[in-house]
Amino acid sequence: MSTPSAPFILQCPQCGKKYQGDPAKPTANYRCADDQSPLVAAAPAPKSSTDTVPAPPPTQKIPAPPNPDLDRTMVYGSGSARPQPAAPAPKIQNLPDDNATRIMGGSITPKSQSSTSTTVPDADTISADRLSVLALLQTKVPGAVSGDPGKEKYEVVGKLGQGGVGQVLKVVDRDLKREVAMKMLLPEAMQSSDSLIRFVEEAQATGQLEHPNIVPVHDLGVDGQGQVYFTLKYVQGLSLKQVIRGRAENKKFDDGASYREQYSPLRMVEILISMCQAMAYAHSKGIIHRDLKPDNVMLGKYGEVLVMDWGLAKVLAKRGEKEHDTVRITTTRTGDDASQTMEGSIAGTPAYMSPEQAAGKISELDQRTDVYALGAILYEILSGEPPYRGAGALALVKQVVEGPPPSLKTTSGSPGFNPIPRELKAICEKAMARLPEDRYRTASELRDDLQAFLENQPVSAAPDNALQRAAKWVRRNKRQVQTSAISAAVVLVLFFGGWFAYRQWTIRTLLTQANDQLNAARAELKSSVIGLGAAPDDPYALQTRASARGERFRIFRTQVNAATEPLRRVLDMDPQNRRARLLLAEGYMELWRRALEEENVELARSHRQEVERYAPDPSPFTAELNGYGSLAVTFEPANAESFLFTFTELRSKDKDGKDLPVRLVPVPYDAKSRKLDEAFLRSEQQRIQAGIGLPDARHSVYNLEPTPASRLGQGAINLAELPPGSYMLLARAPGHPEVRIPFRMPRNGKVQQRYILPKAEEYPPGFFYVAGGEVIVGGTTAGAPAPMTTRLDPAFIFHDEISMGEYAAFLADLVKNGRMAEAKSRLPKDFGRNLANWVNGRLMPADGSDPVAFAKSPARGVSYNDAMAYVAWRTRLDGLPYRLPKDWEWEGTCRGADARTYSWGNAPGKGLAVVTQGYGDTGANMSWKWEDYKDESPWGVHNLAGGAAEWTGSLYDPNASPQDPVYGQYAIRGNAWALPPTGLECAFRTSGLPDYFHPTIGFRLALDYPVKRTGAATAQGAITHTH
Repeated sequence: MSTPSAPFILQCPQCGKKYQGDPAKPTANYRCADDQSPLVAAAPAPKSSTDTVPAPPPTQKIPAPPNPDLDRTMVYGSGSARPQPAAPAPKIQNLPDDNATRIMGGSITPKSQSSTSTTVPDADTISADRLSVLALLQTKVPGAVSGDPGKEKYEVVGKLGQGGVGQVLKVVDRDLKREVAMKMLLPEAMQSSDSLIRFVEEAQATGQLEHPNIVPVHDLGVDGQGQVYFTLKYVQGLSLKQVIRGRAENKKFDDGASYREQYSPLRMVEILISMCQAMAYAHSKGIIHRDLKPDNVMLGKYGEVLVMDWGLAKVLAKRGEKEHDTVRITTTRTGDDASQTMEGSIAGTPAYMSPEQAAGKISELDQRTDVYALGAILYEILSGEPPYRGAGALALVKQVVEGPPPSLKTTSGSPGFNPIPRELKAICEKAMARLPEDRYRTASELRDDLQAFLENQPVSAAPDNALQRAAKWVRRNKRQVQTSAISAAVVLVLFFGGWFAYRQWTIRTLLTQANDQLNAARAELKSSVIGLGAAPDDPYALQTRASARGERFRIFRTQVNAATEPLRRVLDMDPQNRRARLLLAEGYMELWRRALEEENVELARSHRQEVERYAPDPSPFTAELNGYGSLAVTFEPANAESFLFTFTELRSKDKDGKDLPVRLVPVPYDAKSRKLDEAFLRSEQQRIQAGIGLPDARHSVYNLEPTPASRLGQGAINLAELPPGSYMLLARAPGHPEVRIPFRMPRNGKVQQRYILPKAEEYPPGFFYVAGGEVIVGGTTAGAPAPMTTRLDPAFIFHDEISMGEYAAFLADLVKNGRMAEAKSRLPKDFGRNLANWVNGRLMPADGSDPVAFAKSPARGVSYNDAMAYVAWRTRLDGLPYRLPKDWEWEGTCRGADARTYSWGNAPGKGLAVVTQGYGDTGANMSWKWEDYKDESPWGVHNLAGGAAEWTGSLYDPNASPQDPVYGQYAIRGNAWALPPTGLECAFRTSGLPDYFHPTIGFRLALDYPVKRTGAATAQGAITHTH
C-alpha cells in the first residue's frame, strides 16, 4: 500500500489567494481563478499544535512566472521616476521588449527590476480618513445597510503592480460597489517634492480630461498615513502592445478565437482612430501626452479604447487663443515659469519619440509631437515592430535624432497588412515627418485621413489618380457593382427589384434597432437619475450622488454612441435618408444636453456641430440649441439710458510678453447682431500690455466705456432673443451716478426686473450701489452650503474694508470721552499681544512699521463686538443706519449674477488680490491700494476676495441649537490674506463667536436702500477715507 502524496500549497503573487495543488502534477501551469496570474509556492505556515500544513517536497519546484514586459519610459535630466499604472495580467505570456525604455533622472530602470512584493497595505493605512458613506448612513439610520459596511471608503483587494516610487492597488469602492484601481506614492517617494507634485499633476490633468477614450480618474486624496493616492477606472483587458504581439504570433484566447480574428486590420485602424479622438480632445484642453505608445493603450473586453498613463503629460502655454470660453487644463504648477521643464530635458519612450522630443527641445513641443507618436504606433501596427530598435535607451535616442526609421516595406507588413495599403503607408510617413510643419497639424486631421481610408474615400496624404478613384468607388458600392454583371434584362430587373426591397427592409430594420436603443437609453437614464435622491444639506450624500450621476452619464453616452452605428450604416446605403439623419441628430442632441449638465463646454460644442450636421432644414432643435432668452427691464427714473456688456475671458500679456492670469471683463455687446465687440477686446489687450492705466475718476479696474452698438436706448428695455450668458447693464441718468447691473440670462429663460437708480445726494461717500436681483450662492469650497438661488435687496456696500485710520478715529473718540479702558480693550489684537498700541493719541503699529502705511491698511484683529461698536459710533456720527453686510449679500456682491468662483472670474492667479505669505507677514511692506490689483466684483466693490477676512451681520447657522458647535457664531467672509487660494473664493465661509478675534479679520459697512437717516450728521462727521 503506497503512502499518499503530501499536499502542497500555492499562492497568487497578485491577490494573495491560496490554492491546494495536485502533488502528482507538481510542474503543471497553475493560474489564479481571479486574475489569471501564475501561481507560486506559498511560504510555509508556522507550525502549531493544532494545525500544520506539509511543505512541498524538495523535488517539486513550481515554475517561475514569465518575465514581465520591460516597458520603460525615459525622462532624462528632469527629475525622479514616477510609477506607471499596471494593467491586469493577461492570459498570454508577456515577452521582453528591449526597444521600449523609460529613463528617469538620467538612469535606466526596468520595471521588472522593481519590487514584486505582494504585501498589501492594511485598509486602515489606505484611507483611514476617507470614511465610507454607507458607514455614516449605518450610524445615522441603523439597519439601513445590510451586513457590515466597514468604516473606510476603500477596501483593498490586491496589488496590480509596483514601480520605483509608486504602486497600483486593486480596491473596492464600498459606497458605489465597484472595483477601481488605486495609484499611490510609496512612503519614500513622498519625501521628494518633485515626485509628489508630478504625481498630483498626473491626477489633476487626467481627471480633467473627460473623454470616452481617456481613462477616467474618480478620486484624489490623502490616506491616514499621509500617502497621496488617486483612483481611476479598473480596466480589464489587454494593452495594444499585447494585441500587436498576439497578432504577430497568431495566439488564441481561451475560447479558441484568435487574436487576428478578434483584432482584424479594420479593427486595428479603428483603435487608432479612437486614440486620435482622445488626443484631439486633450489637445483642445491644452495638454499633450508625451508618452504615447502601445503599452499605454488599454483595450477593454467590450470594445473600450482607453489612453492611459498621463504621468508625463505637459500643459502647453496659451498661444493667442481666439475662443475666449475655452476651458484649459490647469494643474498645481500651471503658469509657474519656475516649475517648467528645462530646455534640454528628455521625457518619453525613445522608440516613439519625435525628433524634437528626443533632442530635448521642450519649447518646440506641441500637439504635433503626439501626432508623431500616433504615427509611430501606426508604424508598429503595420509592420509588427516599433520604428526604432536598439540595445539601450540612449542608443535609441541617438537613432531618433540622427535620422528617420527604416522605410515601411509594402510587401512585408504585419498579418492583414500584407501588402501595406499605400494610403496607410502615406499617412504613417506624413505623421512621422521629421519636421513638425510637415506633419498633420492636428490629431483630428490624422483621424480624418484614417477614417477616409476605412470608408474608401480620398486620403489627403495619398492623392488618387483616376483609376484609383474608380476602384474606390467600386469598393464603396461593391454589392451594386457585383450585381451589375448580370446581363439579362429580366434578371437585372428582378435582381434590382429584389435588391431594392432587401435594401429597404435592411434600412427599416436598422432604423427600428437604433430607435429602440435610443429610447431604452433615455428610459434607463431617466429612471436612474430620478432615483439619485439626496438631502441638499448632506455633503456626503451630495458627493455620492454627483459621482453616481457622472457614472450614469458615462454609461448613457456609451449607449447613445452604440445606437448611432446602425444609423451610419443606413446613411452608407442612403446618404439622404431623412429618418436616419433625424435620429442621429436626436442622439447627438441627447449627448449635447448631458454635456451642458456637466458644464463641459468643449464636448457640448462638438455635439452641437454633429446635431447641426444631421438635423433637417429647418431644424427642430435650433431654438433649444440657441437657448435665447428674453430681457424686460424698467428703470426709475424712466429716462435712464442703458448700455449692454457681456462678461468674457480676457487673455493678455504684460510688457515682457508673459501671459497674465485669465479674468472675466465686461465687453460692449451688440444685441442686434448678437456679437461682442472684438475690436474693443483687442484694444484692451494692447492697453494692458502697454501698461496704460485707466482714469482715476472711473474708480474701476475695468474699461466701462460703452460703444454706440452697445446702446439699448432710453427707458424700458425689451429684448426678445438674447443668448444665454453673463451680462451687465450700464445705466445712466441726469443727476444719478452711473450704476452697474450684472445679470445672468438662463438658457431659454426670462429676466424681468425693475431697477431704481439712486440720486447723487443719496450716495454716502465711498459706497457702491448694489441694485439687487437674483444671485447664485454656495458651492464646494470650505463652509459653503449646496448651490442655491437667492435674491438680493438694493443696498449700499462700502467699496473697501474699514481702514486702521478710520478705526483709529473711533478709538480716539472713546479716549476723548474718558473711555480709555474701553479703547484699550478694543485695540486691534494678535494672539498674545496687541497688533497696534495707543501712543500719544495715535494708533501705532506694534511692529514699528510705517504708521502712515499702517493707517491705510484694513482694520484687523477686531472682534464682532468691536465691529458692532464701531458701527454704532459711525451711525451716531453720520446720522446713517450703518450695519455689517449680510452673509448672502456679501457673497452675491462678490460673485455678481453668474456664480463666478472669484470676484474677477473662475481661475486663480497671482497678483490679482491682496495676499501675504503667512502669519509672520504683517503686510507692512506691500501695497493695500485696490488700484494695484484686479479684485473688483461685477458691482464695482473692491477687495472682497483678498484683503482681510470680514465679519458679517448674519449668524453662521440661524437654525443651530445650543448643542451645535456653531451656535451663536457669526459668519466670516473673505480671505484671511494668508491662506490663498482657498480663502479667495467668494463662497469661502467660516465663523466665530462675538468676542472672537484674529489678526486677519476686519469688516466693512453696508446700508439698506432707500436710506432712512437716523439723525443729522454731527460736526465731527465725514470721516476722511484713508484708502
